[in-house]
Amino acid sequence: MKTVRLIKQMVFGILTVAALWGTSCPVHAGTLHSVAYLQKHASEADDYSDSDQKNFEAELEKDGFVKLVKGETYHLGKTTLQSGWKIDATGATIYGSGNYGFFDHKRTKTNYGSLSNVVIKGGKWLSESKNGYLKTLIHFTHAQNIKLQDMYIKATNYEGHTVELVACKNVTIENCTILPKGKSSADCAEEQIQIDVAAASTYPALKGTKLANGGVCKKITIKNCTVKGSRAICANSTIGDGKKPNKCHSGITIKNCKLTGENGEALALFDTSNAVVKGNKIITKSPLSRDSYSIGCHFHIFGTDKSSEKGKITVMNNTIKGGRQAFQVYSHSNVLFGTVVLKNNKLYCKRGAENAILADCYKKFINQNNKLHNWS
Repeated sequence: MKTVRLIKQMVFGILTVAALWGTSCPVHAGTLHSVAYLQKHASEADDYSDSDQKNFEAELEKDGFVKLVKGETYHLGKTTLQSGWKIDATGATIYGSGNYGFFDHKRTKTNYGSLSNVVIKGGKWLSESKNGYLKTLIHFTHAQNIKLQDMYIKATNYEGHTVELVACKNVTIENCTILPKGKSSADCAEEQIQIDVAAASTYPALKGTKLANGGVCKKITIKNCTVKGSRAICANSTIGDGKKPNKCHSGITIKNCKLTGENGEALALFDTSNAVVKGNKIITKSPLSRDSYSIGCHFHIFGTDKSSEKGKITVMNNTIKGGRQAFQVYSHSNVLFGTVVLKNNKLYCKRGAENAILADCYKKFINQNNKLHNWS
């Protein structure tokens, strides 16, 4: 079909279609039918573009809100998000048509000022490639007040990231299933959810800009999610470009999730001063030959920010399975963790129950009611 023009008044066009076809379903402002639906039902080609992506962007530009229709299938490329935008894809299926992900935004300000107040809800987000995307699917940098909710995502390769958070705060990922496509190579340790520092060494696109300021992540909540990858979730070291003193990530909450690491730690939180890990099932399947990458739940300090010494790490009511250890707290610098609470966990270790816990480099360690098991 020949493209004629972008939608100017999508709501009125859809209302016309609804009237012509006698649909009993209500049509609300911001509702967007797929091109496949419109090609089948529209009376005039002039009412829409033949591109889901163009229609999707036009609707967002108009009102900052778009609702995809349950049961319909869309084909989208990358959308550049703007502050305040809301996307409801509940019940819809979305295929990615490129190799550069679904969502990004313009990076213009530091101190969490580049993007804010974005919500993406629902939808089954898939890749047209059998091997998945090789880069980042959903990317936020220097952003705040972001919510991803009720999404099923299986689109990124094991070597890519489904969600990448660079110097973000007040982010919630809730009730999501995040799975990789393809296979994990033997030496891959990339994570599906990456919590990262604003540094050119970890995010080369920031090189030579004011955005590479060493900014860290704060108040990141991941709850009621299923995440699988080479690593499932990782907060990267904040050493970044070597600036001293670096800062620590803080306020990370991982709650009621099922996390699986195929070739690296299911959960690794590095240079993190305050965190709560509660009620999760954390399983690292990588072999003992992977050494530290075989740990189930891994806390580690690499940097020099002593704020971690006033912080608190709480790990409670989890089932954790790992190779070298189920749980480790360690430091590669002269900086310590503050208070570490390890309580009411079931800890399984391939090296034997006696090796399930390795805790060092802390000011205070509370180790209570943990059950240690061999894991074969």
